[in-house]
Amino acid sequence: FPDCPSLPLSLISAGEKTGQLTLALDQAENALVERARRTERIDISVWPFLLIVIAFMTGWWLLLPVIGVIYFAEGLSDVIQIAYFKATKGKRFFRMAPLHHHYEMQGWPEPKIIVRFWIVSFMLALLALTTLKLR
Repeated sequence: FPDCPSLPLSLISAGEKTGQLTLALDQAENALVERARRTERIDISVWPFLLIVIAFMTGWWLLLPVIGVIYFAEGLSDVIQIAYFKATKGKRFFRMAPLHHHYEMQGWPEPKIIVRFWIVSFMLALLALTTLKLR
């Protein structure tokens, strides 16, 4: 690229756009955290059941592991905690199980955890929707 005089300028521009995107994502996350703080909570144990029913009704049951990875991680963290506790005679793998309580014990505020889980769930749901075009 020695004969490309616009390369340094385009690299600077790409770095600037990355910084702007990072700032925009941070502002969006703060807005979602504030909204989560104001909204009423729905019992999280209802959602996996509804997800399973809808998946089997629509024929998307093969996409359940992709869509429901957060619920799987929450349940698996309980299993890991109990198995590790019994195997090591009292030591804990996580500070507290399920997984979202572990993050709370590390000092994360609950709305921030909720928003992060929403973002991961949303991205995996989009991934699952893109696979529908492949079928």
